[in-house]
Amino acid sequence: LRPLKKVRRLQIRRPRGTLVVVIAGLLLCGAVAYGVSRLPSYNARCYARAFDVAQAGRFAEAIELLTAGLGYDATDERSRLLRAQCLAAANRLDEAVEDFQALVDGPLAAEARSGLIFCYARRNDFNRALSLAPAEPSASNLTPADLNNLAYAYMQRGDHDAARGLLDRAATLIPDAVAVRVNRA
Repeated sequence: LRPLKKVRRLQIRRPRGTLVVVIAGLLLCGAVAYGVSRLPSYNARCYARAFDVAQAGRFAEAIELLTAGLGYDATDERSRLLRAQCLAAANRLDEAVEDFQALVDGPLAAEARSGLIFCYARRNDFNRALSLAPAEPSASNLTPADLNNLAYAYMQRGDHDAARGLLDRAATLIPDAVAVRVNRA
């Protein structure tokens, strides 16, 4: 009457049934394993949720989600960039600069440079913001956001002609950019 002996007797009496149960169990395990492997990683789920939350303007919540995701995978540069952008939007500029600095040498260097220019301009460190621009500020390797932020730094230093040139270039790249038009006006 012991369970192990009952199973052995059942295997002997019904070998095909036992084989069907084993195959069904293996198929079920394989299906579950495949389903679990198709789930996005914890870091990817944190990023997706944080992106939606940041779009809604809830930057503190987005920062928490991204920090949790980066605790799981600290090498995710996309999450670090979004966290830096949220930190800058939340006016936590020192922390944002730290995250942007960590990205300057990677594949997201252009976005990191743009964020650094923004942060330094917001901290009124216009010389440092301008030092991040290439030698020729109208160079093609500047994004419209870079051009706008550099123009703002030039405006604060009183060099309105340089600012106007950068803003004209940014306006030709993105004609309906409100920030560019406001600074240009």
